[in-house]
Amino acid sequence: MLSFVPSKDIETIAIEFEGAATYQDAMKIDKIIQEKYADKGKFNIYAIISERQGASFEGLEEA
Repeated sequence: MLSFVPSKDIETIAIEFEGAATYQDAMKIDKIIQEKYADKGKFNIYAIISERQGASFEGLEEA
């Protein structure tokens, strides 16, 4: 499950994962990137990843 976390830095996307990342999670992140950072070309990602259920980035690789 993907959650967006508030970030004090406007150039940083902060997210939290619990369990495996999905293709839908990747599409949510991509939408935010396109809306906020497409013109700037640079941004940061801060990710908190919980490994309780074997966190995986397989869904993000599909994007």
